[in-house]
Amino acid sequence: MMAVAERRTIARSAAAHLALIAALYAASTVRGCFAKPRRFEAITVFTVPDISAPRVEISAPQPPPPVPQPPPTRDIPEPAPKPPKPQVEVSRVKVTRPPPAPPPKPLTAEEVRRLLTAGRPLPTPSARIANPGAAPDLYLALVRKAMYDAWEQPGTLRPAPGMSVLAQIRVARDGSVLRAEVVRPSGHPVMDASVEKALRDVRRLPPLPDSHTGSHRDIQISFELTDS
Repeated sequence: MMAVAERRTIARSAAAHLALIAALYAASTVRGCFAKPRRFEAITVFTVPDISAPRVEISAPQPPPPVPQPPPTRDIPEPAPKPPKPQVEVSRVKVTRPPPAPPPKPLTAEEVRRLLTAGRPLPTPSARIANPGAAPDLYLALVRKAMYDAWEQPGTLRPAPGMSVLAQIRVARDGSVLRAEVVRPSGHPVMDASVEKALRDVRRLPPLPDSHTGSHRDIQISFELTDS
């Protein structure tokens, strides 16, 4: 009994739904016949092209370059003004020089003996002897005269027997003194010191005579106090 009732209820519900659908369809058909058709206006669509603006890159402003600073100035002293050059006046006067003096004339043996006897000095320490072979001992007299002229005799001493100093002198051929020394002192310090000073002061004597063949000559001179 229950199954028959349920089927009748379902059949009645389905019939009601079909009737409702048919009524709605009929109503829409009738309305479409009597209703005016709607006009649709054309719509114009404008398409705007994609115009992209140029990209402007904005960079940050660069700082200005540093201004170079001038180096510190130093106080440089101004150079002293140069003294004006002395003006040299050129003399146009022709100067005539006198001719050189001729060399001294060689002394003869007689002239040298006469000068030594009179106590007069020779014209020049290097005076040559014209004919030394004629007077072999004359050179010894010349050396003795030169040494006595250089010797300052002590004024505090008086001549006494045996108070003498013997000195030896080595003379080169050109007259230069190679060696001078006391070989026998007097024993008195003042006397000996005066002779040693004379030996140091005389460094050149007259040249050796041409008759002497050796390269030097050793001469001994005795220094004795005189009354003068």
